[in-house]
Amino acid sequence: MPPEIPSREIRRILVSFLTVAVPVGLTLATVRVPVAEMHTVDSPTPSGYTVSLLIFLVPVLAVAGWHGRHAPPTDRKAFFRCVALMAGLGAFLDFFFGYSFFEFPNQGATLGIRLPAWSWADLRWIPDYLPIEEFGFYIFGALFMLSAYTWADHVWLRRYDPDEYADVAEEREKVLRFSPTALGVWAALVASGLLYRYSVDGGFPGYFVFLMTAGLLPSLVLVKTVKHFVNWHALAFAFSSLVLISIVWEATLGLPYEWWIYRPDQMLGIYIHAWGGLPVEEVSLWLVGVWDAVLFYELFRVVFYMDRTPREALLGSREG
Repeated sequence: MPPEIPSREIRRILVSFLTVAVPVGLTLATVRVPVAEMHTVDSPTPSGYTVSLLIFLVPVLAVAGWHGRHAPPTDRKAFFRCVALMAGLGAFLDFFFGYSFFEFPNQGATLGIRLPAWSWADLRWIPDYLPIEEFGFYIFGALFMLSAYTWADHVWLRRYDPDEYADVAEEREKVLRFSPTALGVWAALVASGLLYRYSVDGGFPGYFVFLMTAGLLPSLVLVKTVKHFVNWHALAFAFSSLVLISIVWEATLGLPYEWWIYRPDQMLGIYIHAWGGLPVEEVSLWLVGVWDAVLFYELFRVVFYMDRTPREALLGSREG
């Protein structure tokens, strides 16, 4: 007979399921009419975008207690530094490119609190444009990606204990090391996107170029070092978790019910019609978002465990 599964593991699986199922159920409850009839009522998903942020927040709260009790202080410090960086990048995207890339037609899905966005075409700030929920997503989304990764790394897919991690980190001469391969991958992807869009209508895929630049350029100087510290199985777990949730959150609800939509002139022009016409760029965002979160988290961890000044950790000693 197979060995008995510990009851603690069963509880852990059930809690994991409920932390996703409950907020998804609450979000689905905000839907008043099917997608095909959404324009027949004034507010087809009242407060839907606002409530949907629980899909990211509730799992984070479930992991936060464990992380606070069991994660080493250095890991906790790296965690919150990374969350701040990822949330800052998201806010930068919205404030300076949100007006160029996105629209938010379904105002009833939000609290109605909107912030300004910069228009490059008019060279001025457009008032009352960005729903405040956008910034909640960047904070909670960053917390979710890192919580999924760190929990898998420390609990289900543990690779290093802190002492061993510190020993391996201290052996490194420096963190920043240029990767020609990463440069080649980035250049090939950007060039492919530019050529494809140009062949279609001569346009410029601004959103794609932004994602590839913000998402992959840090790899040019970080991947050669950080790849030795990434728990790749935990990264795959975090990515799979984000994809499953994003299919429900964005492909099933957000885009079809127009919590946000994408400006076609800034997209590649490749859409996933089964997911409400989701631009393929957004699927790439799920991947580069998790990759950047893990990359920066492990960067902070390595630097902290090296126990040197930031300059010496990143660039090596002056003598070296």
